[in-house]
Amino acid sequence: MNLGPVKSRQQGLAIVAILSVALLAGDRLLLTPLTKTWKARAERIAGLKQSVTQGVALIERDETIRSRWSTMRMNLASWAPSNPPRAARSSFSRGINA
Repeated sequence: MNLGPVKSRQQGLAIVAILSVALLAGDRLLLTPLTKTWKARAERIAGLKQSVTQGVALIERDETIRSRWSTMRMNLASWAPSNPPRAARSSFSRGINA
C-alpha cells in the first residue's frame, strides 16, 4: 500500500485550513478595527476642516460683525425707556382700551 498521495493531500488540506483560519483572524483582529479607525479619523478630519472654514469666514467678517453689534448697542441704549414698568403698563392699558 502506498499512502504517499493521501498523506500529501491531508497536509495540503491542513495548510489550506490553517491559512483560512489565519486570514479570518487577520480580518477580524486587524483589518476591521483599522478600517473603523480610518473611517472615524476621516470623519474627524472632515469636521475639523469645516470648523476651520467657519472660523476663517468669521475672521473675514469680523469688522462687519463688530460694527453691526456696535450700531445695535447704540440703538438699544437710545431706545431704552427710563421707567420700563410704567411703559409696559401704559402699552397694556392702551391695548385694553382700544
